[in-house]
Amino acid sequence: MERVLALFDFDGTMIAGDSIARLVRRMALDGLMGPFTLLRVLLSTLLWKLGLMRVEAVKTLSLSPLNKLSPEQAERYCARFAQEQLLPRIYPQALGAMRSHQAQGHLVLLVSASPDCYLRHLQAHLPVDHIIASTTDTGHQVTRNTVREMKNELVNQWLDQQGIRADWQASFAYGDSANDLDMLGMVGQPCLVNPHRKALRLGAGIPHTRWR
Repeated sequence: MERVLALFDFDGTMIAGDSIARLVRRMALDGLMGPFTLLRVLLSTLLWKLGLMRVEAVKTLSLSPLNKLSPEQAERYCARFAQEQLLPRIYPQALGAMRSHQAQGHLVLLVSASPDCYLRHLQAHLPVDHIIASTTDTGHQVTRNTVREMKNELVNQWLDQQGIRADWQASFAYGDSANDLDMLGMVGQPCLVNPHRKALRLGAGIPHTRWR
């Protein structure tokens, strides 16, 4: 039997802004990230936007203060961040859409470029069957950035591992940026949420909506 999927991007789609930027601010406020490291993160972000630095390196630097903690402390910190800083900021419409899809028997997946070290802690609090995110190792280095066609590849890989066949034409996908267009292109029911101008231009013809 084929399953209908509902694929959700996270940053910009389910919450406003980038979750890793919110984590950086939280660590700075908690004294876990010092001014020098914060400055390096800001500079590396600029270099990435200029195409002079890999995004994996920027994300790894952003997560590096977690290595000041023991593995158990870092795990608790990430879990608390997800529950206290991300969960309350999820758009009600996003949560409603997830619940609606799950009630219809659809397979709900969160597919995000955000690091899995904190994003995976949302699974216990959301109506979602699985979370696919950028992978991090035990030293909080980002080993794989889950973006663009990589999202498609990892969704298909997970489906194969679970022995699930997808009804792509009947499936849904939600994203906000041009980086999500590959994922939206997999399904017959795509939707741009709070779309960037580039996404609207490159994804002309895709229905769009606003979640607040």
